[in-house]
Amino acid sequence: MYEKIKAAGGFEAYAGTLPNLADAFQSDKCLRCIDEGTKDGLHAAGSGIAYIKTKGFDKGLKGYQAIDAGLTAAADAFKNANLDGIYSHEECGAAKLIYDKFPDSFKEQLEKEHKIKNSDEFGAYFANRLATKIGTEYKGMIKIADMARPSGHHVARFTYIDSTGTFNPSVEGLPKGFVISRRYLEGEEMIFEADVSISIVLGSHGFGDRITAQQPHALIVIGNDGLSKEALIGELVPLVAKYNGRVIVDGCTAPFNK
Repeated sequence: MYEKIKAAGGFEAYAGTLPNLADAFQSDKCLRCIDEGTKDGLHAAGSGIAYIKTKGFDKGLKGYQAIDAGLTAAADAFKNANLDGIYSHEECGAAKLIYDKFPDSFKEQLEKEHKIKNSDEFGAYFANRLATKIGTEYKGMIKIADMARPSGHHVARFTYIDSTGTFNPSVEGLPKGFVISRRYLEGEEMIFEADVSISIVLGSHGFGDRITAQQPHALIVIGNDGLSKEALIGELVPLVAKYNGRVIVDGCTAPFNK
């Protein structure tokens, strides 16, 4: 797929050849993880759980204080999204990233007080609390059998940074990818979540050493009138520079804003 896009002259030119591209800008109003296996809706890492790190751990907070800071930040990010619900999912890498940072003593406390025994259960706990805080419904945990990827492996070689809040890369011809809803996430959070997606793709559960400067992972920005393609690319340039050509940034403007 990367070769096709490159041969077309970049993602915008390639996307312009897809007859049903406009159909990719229709999605429901439920919040899901950025994982490529979670279809449709709005997306943030772990359905917002990554905020526990950026607004909790990174600020020196621990335990429930870090969780509460993450919940507050995630609720604030999506308070105007008119969400119809929030999902967690099995094999959530973002939930594992956060859960594994807690000391064993706090994990024991979570188990005792909330019957949480693993990272997926912690992801469900966070999503349920976030739904309550926002005033919407927790829709449950998406089972791996219902996800658009196999268990234990990620198949996406692209990450979409969507400023429209409606992008759903399900149209035939669009490559599978992680989706990050930049429309609702501030730039700093988006960059962290993009970096998480890159670490997955370059890691043992992704493509690892098969991602090279010749076959890079691509961050694809979807710009609109509020956040242009050029502005989004500019936000990501410092992140891409860390990967010595193994990650590139490209993009397009949403067809209804051209």
